[in-house]
Amino acid sequence: MFSGASGEIRVAKRILLLEDDLTLLRLLKGSLQDEGHFVAETDEAATALHMIETEEWDLVITDGALKTSRGEDFAAQVRERRAGVPVLLITGSSRPVSDPSLFQGVLYKPFRRDDFLSFVDAALDRLDESAAKVNKAA
Repeated sequence: MFSGASGEIRVAKRILLLEDDLTLLRLLKGSLQDEGHFVAETDEAATALHMIETEEWDLVITDGALKTSRGEDFAAQVRERRAGVPVLLITGSSRPVSDPSLFQGVLYKPFRRDDFLSFVDAALDRLDESAAKVNKAA
């Protein structure tokens, strides 16, 4: 347990981060780890898909334009393999996402660290709310 960016107590989550800009990848990973999360990172979509198939993840964050794939194509593959895992998109593209339903949220580059952490916190809040509703119904 730790205190998140919003100040509330939160259970650490397992986050998979896919970004092909290695400098940004390191910065984002460090920011998420500073918030208490377990973060695995890769710059290859194929590696990320293998990790999704072999491990459990609470949240996946992907870049929109990767070396070997587009973020939307990757998110569609995540949905096929693990339908319940939310995917966030970070992108430098100004063109609209063709299928917004693939993502729980979209954050446009450039962004500040605080904006990124708030973006992730909001997604995790929705995840926690969904889990609480399921537990309450059971």
